[in-house]
Amino acid sequence: MKNVNYSSIEKKIKSEFNKLNASLKEISTNWEGVGPVYGQGNFMAEIFILTKAPFLTSSKKTELLSPQAQTALHSSFEKLKINQDLIYLSSLLKFYFPNKKSLPLEIRSKLKQLLKLEIAIIEPKIILGLGQAVTTWLREIAGQDYYFQPRPEGYFIWKGQTFYLEAPSFDEALKNSEQKKRLWSILLLLTKIFFQEVER
Repeated sequence: MKNVNYSSIEKKIKSEFNKLNASLKEISTNWEGVGPVYGQGNFMAEIFILTKAPFLTSSKKTELLSPQAQTALHSSFEKLKINQDLIYLSSLLKFYFPNKKSLPLEIRSKLKQLLKLEIAIIEPKIILGLGQAVTTWLREIAGQDYYFQPRPEGYFIWKGQTFYLEAPSFDEALKNSEQKKRLWSILLLLTKIFFQEVER
């Protein structure tokens, strides 16, 4: 168990999100992000699940996962017998952007700064990145602290201490059987790492 104050971690992360929200609005009067969408779950989590972007519901609310993906995630971790109280869920973009490909560099830079801070605050044992975009951003923000160690098992190490695994998103897996197999194989590997059956 991490010897930290839970409420102070939550307060710090939300404070940084709100600062980001304010600074993004200063960058462009035409900014169209919907959010922020705060990370959810245990701020002292062992497992940090990272998606690309929040999901916009039919009622125009933003959620970290679609309803179908949320159900699939909960069902998967129940089958793996991993306590979901040990999970923290967040996204790269923190906001829902109608046109994600045209984000100004200033916005991308601030989002990456926040992501790096968020990981440093949580200090997870495992980061599960849902989609290749997550891996790309982690490469960009880590610099020389990022040690990519290709292994047959399919994982690498973040800053020499955190396991990182890339998997298809739950939405992709629900649409494609091959992606579903790939996601499940990564979740099985995550389980082995979590229960310390895999060494660094």
